[in-house]
Amino acid sequence: MGQIVDLKCKKCHKEYNAKLGIGLLHFNINNISKSFSKDVEDKIMDIAKNHKLEDYLFNNVLIKCDKCKKIYSKPYIKIKYDKDRVFEYGSECTYCGVKGKILDISKKEDLICFDCKNLFDVQIVGIWD
Repeated sequence: MGQIVDLKCKKCHKEYNAKLGIGLLHFNINNISKSFSKDVEDKIMDIAKNHKLEDYLFNNVLIKCDKCKKIYSKPYIKIKYDKDRVFEYGSECTYCGVKGKILDISKKEDLICFDCKNLFDVQIVGIWD
């Protein structure tokens, strides 16, 4: 089950809502690949069909872009295959393309407001599947 979280800054009133985690449909790489654009889906499926998968991680993550000053959620995948190869996609900023930082909502140092440098309050407001 995934979580829906609200990030709110009490000082400047900036607010973000994010869908994090995974759902029941994300139990295999075929379903996971459909969370991405067609070109990324094709790359994931090529790796799954034509290479030896070692391990993979998929999650809807919270991204912070220092260039755009935006926080948002998006799907992220990291696949280890053929012993020493890695395919990683999803940490790039949706708006400017710069690699963003994947935030951990349990770490206060990750949850600082761009505008006023105050800590965001984090609330889990729901679950999704």
